[in-house]
Amino acid sequence: MAAVLTVLAGTSGCTAESSAQGSGEGSADEVGLWSARLSDSEVPGHSVRLDSLGKDAGASPRQSLTPAQCRPLFDPALGAADRTAEAHVRMTLDPHKKDPIAPVERHITLSQHRPGGADAYLASLKKALENCSTLSWAEQWGARTEASVARKPAPKEGDDSVAYVLTAKVPVAGVQKDSTYYVVIAVRTGTKTALFATAVPTTRTTNTPDKALTVALQHQSAITEQTTKLTRLR
Repeated sequence: MAAVLTVLAGTSGCTAESSAQGSGEGSADEVGLWSARLSDSEVPGHSVRLDSLGKDAGASPRQSLTPAQCRPLFDPALGAADRTAEAHVRMTLDPHKKDPIAPVERHITLSQHRPGGADAYLASLKKALENCSTLSWAEQWGARTEASVARKPAPKEGDDSVAYVLTAKVPVAGVQKDSTYYVVIAVRTGTKTALFATAVPTTRTTNTPDKALTVALQHQSAITEQTTKLTRLR
């Protein structure tokens, strides 16, 4: 498994080669994906941090998801990549000013797929959206969180795209209450995909899936720029 690196994008003297290959880790595909990452200046108010390289980048720790056919929708919500792809680079967008009460978490996962794999991956998301209206998983403390699923209009980016929101309800004193909106936007560009996953806590200004989607799209220009950079790798 590729090592987890803690290198900040845009750091002076830091390149894809020194980050990935300098540690003896990182395939040519991974270095290529990392070279196409967003820079700090392209995501105002954030620093772009490399989380991990390799086929297990962003792997989901929760295995108790039901129903099983909803797994394709759950893993991307945590920034987890398609396990069938050949290479992955996962990044976190760290805000310069983080809300201590209701922080918004943003991740980008770039993947290089085998021929036809990227098309199949987006098709799997669309099929799951047709068949899954609710899903649930066990939290570490034993309670079971339930979530509803809603497909949303996707930005017109790349060769294909899909967007959806999971509205997670955590049991509090026996009552399921809205807790977090997981917004996922997946964009395919040739044999590559970019997953934009945003976790938006429930607040007075983000108390519906549509409002959570608005928060996720605050950096839509960054989605466009990331897609453009992946296109250049063709």
